[in-house]
Amino acid sequence: MIICRLLLCAQGVVRDAERSTISIFNIIETLQAAGFPFFIQQMAVFALLEREPGDPPQHEIQFRLSMGEAELVTVPLTIEFRESLRN
Repeated sequence: MIICRLLLCAQGVVRDAERSTISIFNIIETLQAAGFPFFIQQMAVFALLEREPGDPPQHEIQFRLSMGEAELVTVPLTIEFRESLRN
């Protein structure tokens, strides 16, 4: 079973592959729009996922962004854990 340990939206997310570190800047806590529709110029989504040792290393998921009952975006994603239990 896949467990989401952390999920957040920010202006930017950078991964340093050499040091295996993540830098997240300008975390979006709330959105205040004067009216709808409104435009978000730049947004990154960071998710820290964890799998159990017996789970397969690759998973197909659907990332969905919704507002109330309205589905705004649906994107199919492949999560590749390889030998790691975290992605």
